[in-house]
This record gives sequence, structure tokens and C-alpha cells, in this order.
Amino acid sequence: MFNFSLRLQLQMLSIGGLILLSITLWLGQFFITEHMDEQMASDAITADSKQWYFLQNNYYKLMLEQSKTLTRDRKLIKAIRKKDTVQVKENAMPAYNRLHAGGLIDGLLITDKQGNILTHSSEQPINSSINALIQRVSAEKKNSSDIGLIGDTPIIASAFPLFYRGKPVGVGVYYVKFEKLVPQLTVDHGEQMMMAHLLSPSGVVLFST
Repeated sequence: MFNFSLRLQLQMLSIGGLILLSITLWLGQFFITEHMDEQMASDAITADSKQWYFLQNNYYKLMLEQSKTLTRDRKLIKAIRKKDTVQVKENAMPAYNRLHAGGLIDGLLITDKQGNILTHSSEQPINSSINALIQRVSAEKKNSSDIGLIGDTPIIASAFPLFYRGKPVGVGVYYVKFEKLVPQLTVDHGEQMMMAHLLSPSGVVLFST
């Protein structure tokens, strides 16, 4: 058996206490730092999400503000009512060309109230999300917006009802490509690009920065 003096025992106890205190403080600092990192990451995701929704809604608003170009065009509305695809295209394309040249939209789609396409600025097919958007606007008779696909290209679309003498005759859709929003997805504290991913309902990645 070791026979330590009382003074040595007190010193050993003091050293042991200091070691235990140091370990406790280190562990406390570790958990605090880890919690702060998690909180900072959570705050960053929240900020990025708010920025995305603000930008997305801003585009929706800008496109819907241009709906009057079509809703007040009497020749276009009459052509939609008659389902005259030649006249619909002839009357709608000038508006599309002007808005597209100004960078406000990438595409224009007009359907009758049943959802049948009367004219489209693209030859690519629309997906089920855009079809559902058109049906919703036609049924509810009010503006709506959604994300969808034109061919394989992700878009954000704003749709609005078209009326003839107070009765719905069709739906107009303006849309912009999802990639147009990407350069604007920057964080406030520098030039670092926000990571953006667009997933299908089944989890397939449709677009990624």
C-alpha cells in the first residue's frame, strides 16, 4: 500500500478536481458549439426558404400583372370562345413576343375551359401539374400558380381565367423556366450560391443547382 502524506493527498485531489472540471467544461463547450452549429444551419435553411418563396411569389405576381394583356383583348376572347386556334394564335403571339422580349415570361399557353390547348408558344408537352393548374383555375374561376414541367424543363406558372361577357371561356398561362430564378438565389452575407433542388412527388430530382 502506498502511504501518501496528507499534503500530497490534498494535492492529488486538487489536480484530479481540476482535470474533472476541465473535462466537464470541454464537454459543455462541445455540446454548446454543436447546438449552435445546428441552430445556425437551421436558421440558414429557414432564411433560404423564405428567400425562395419571396422570389417565387414575386414572379407569380409579375406574371399575373400581365394577364390584362390577354383578358382585355376582345378579338382573342372571341377566338377562344369559338375555339378558332388560328385566330387565337394570331392574337396571342404579339403579347407573348413583347413579354418574352422583355424577359418577363418564357412561355404562353392558352386553353379552352375544358383544358384543351388552343395555342402554345412551345411544342413541348405539359405535365400533369400544369394540367391540374388549368383545371383548377377553370373550375374556381380565379388566378392560381404552381410548379410543373414543359417537356423536361421545370417551370413556375401563373394561370388566370378568361371571360366572355362574364362567363369563363378559357384559361391563360404564363410561365418562366425554373433556371431563371437560380442566379438570384444568393445569401445575404456574400456571393455564395444557395443550393436549390426541385423534386417530383416521387422524389426524382428534376433540377439541381
